[in-house]
Amino acid sequence: MKRMHCYLGLIVNGDLAGVTIYTSRRGHVVMFPKAPPLNPPTISQLSNRAGFRQAAALWRQQTTATKRKWARAVQIAGLRVGGYNAFVSYVVKPQTGYVQTVEHQSGIQLLPIGS
Repeated sequence: MKRMHCYLGLIVNGDLAGVTIYTSRRGHVVMFPKAPPLNPPTISQLSNRAGFRQAAALWRQQTTATKRKWARAVQIAGLRVGGYNAFVSYVVKPQTGYVQTVEHQSGIQLLPIGS
């Protein structure tokens, strides 16, 4: 059974206040100072991050109805992602095949994307 570690009423896992915290396979809490990256981000990393920022901005521009359509469509299609994640995945790396499959399985039209 996985133990959750609680500090100040918070379940802690990941980076917090300059410290990385996780639970080892044996259930021990491991804490160490957060290690800064040794190298600056590459051009490819910067490009990918910009793509995700643009996809998130495009999601925010969508109407509530469009957001609900994406959420409902992936739910009906049985995907284990939310509407936001499916949308961002499509915008970052457009593969109409999977979106068309979701549309076919759900009966909900998702393409073309507005805005």
